[in-house]
Amino acid sequence: MAKTDNQTVPFFRRRIVVIAVSVLVMLSAATAVWFASRALPELPVHEVVFVNVSATPFVHLKTEELTRVARAIATAKVNLLRADLNEVKAVVEQVEWVRHADVRRRLPDKIEVSIEEQVPFGVWRAGEKSMLTPASAKTETGAGAVADEPVAAANYLINTFGEVFKATLPNDLQMNLPVLGGPLEASQEVILGFDQFRKQLAVIERTPREVQFSVRRAWTIRLDNGMTLELGRNDAEQRLQRFTSAYAQIADLQAAGINVDLRYASGLAVRRPFAARNAAGSGAVQKSRAVKKVQKAKRI
Repeated sequence: MAKTDNQTVPFFRRRIVVIAVSVLVMLSAATAVWFASRALPELPVHEVVFVNVSATPFVHLKTEELTRVARAIATAKVNLLRADLNEVKAVVEQVEWVRHADVRRRLPDKIEVSIEEQVPFGVWRAGEKSMLTPASAKTETGAGAVADEPVAAANYLINTFGEVFKATLPNDLQMNLPVLGGPLEASQEVILGFDQFRKQLAVIERTPREVQFSVRRAWTIRLDNGMTLELGRNDAEQRLQRFTSAYAQIADLQAAGINVDLRYASGLAVRRPFAARNAAGSGAVQKSRAVKKVQKAKRI
């Protein structure tokens, strides 16, 4: 037992020595870095250059916002070699319409900031009321034509990567964008769904103006002629395929502003707006035999 103790003591002593030496080395390195930083020449930042990674002029990004950031850096009299580039990056990425920023030093007195500007894909409407919001409001003009009503500027947009961001877009530009909505965590799923629905609807020369994905994972689409399609939660692509196949065969499906319910095992049902039903005269809207038949199907 005594022999074991004599062997153990030197081991712990060696371990303590190793730890002590490591601490001294780290302290020495930190001290050297500190002295080196103090010895750096004074190179104040005189200019901050902003570059668009696409090599084109910025579309939505306001130059006065970038000027404000550049002025703040220059006023702080930051040393070029001591400047915290991560901090500069964080500040720039807080500017509206900036998706990503990459910051570099450029001797002798410049900081260059490469900016990726947000590219809006659509207007984002959270919740389940987007089909009724002013952003998608339509009015019938003339012989069934559908026109967009004036809307308020959007605060939230969705980019081409399916990321939701906050920015203000003028009405005239907002009107040209589709409206997408749903739970924030499902934004990428929504934009993928929109793309799929757009491809399917292209065969009947219709385009989706709104796509809503509810918290229950149910899809609703509003088309460019004001028509609303209810796809439900299951087999959305197959149900939309059923609609496009029947579109040319059933006259009722080509009327603007109607609601088409596709949440059936087979078939669909058509509902017209209240005003259109009154205009029909008798109150009951005539439907094709095919539509009457599918209304009896069990909805799922």
